[in-house]
Amino acid sequence: MQRDLSHFNPKGRAPQTHHKQYILSQSKEEIEDWIITRLESDEHPFRHPDLLCPMHLEETIKKTDRSLNINAKDIRSSLIKFGYVELSKQVRMKDGSRPKLYAKGKEKADYVSTLQDSKIAKHYMKPKFDFVNSSYEYVKGSAIEEDKPKNNDFNY
Repeated sequence: MQRDLSHFNPKGRAPQTHHKQYILSQSKEEIEDWIITRLESDEHPFRHPDLLCPMHLEETIKKTDRSLNINAKDIRSSLIKFGYVELSKQVRMKDGSRPKLYAKGKEKADYVSTLQDSKIAKHYMKPKFDFVNSSYEYVKGSAIEEDKPKNNDFNY
C-alpha cells in the first residue's frame, strides 16, 4: 500500500472522519448525562436551579472535578436540552460582571427578564467551592417567586 504523504502536517488539525465525530459525540453525551443527573438530583453545583450561568458552573466544575473535560458551551447546550432558556438581557451583578443567565422554562425566563438587575442579582446563587473547608457555598438569595407581584404588574 502506498500513500502520498508529501502534504501531511503532523501539527495540523486531525481530519473530520466518521470515527472522530463518533468519539466526540460519545464524550458529549457523557457530559450531558453528568449534568442532567446532577440537575435532577439537586447536586452541587446545581443545588439552586432557578437561575444558572454556564460560565460560573464551568469554573466550579473544573475546580472540583478535574477529570471532566467540560466547557461552558457544553453546559449551555445541556441546559437548553433540559428546558432552560437564556434571559433576554444580560444582568449586571454586584461585582460588575454581566454573565449570561438561564432560567428553567420560557415563562420564568420572560418574567425574570422584566425584573431590575439588582433584583435578579439578589436572587442569583453563584456556586463556589471553598478549598479551605472543602465545602460548597452559594451567594445567599431568596426564591424569585417571593417578589412576583400578585396582579402581574412589574415594578421597574
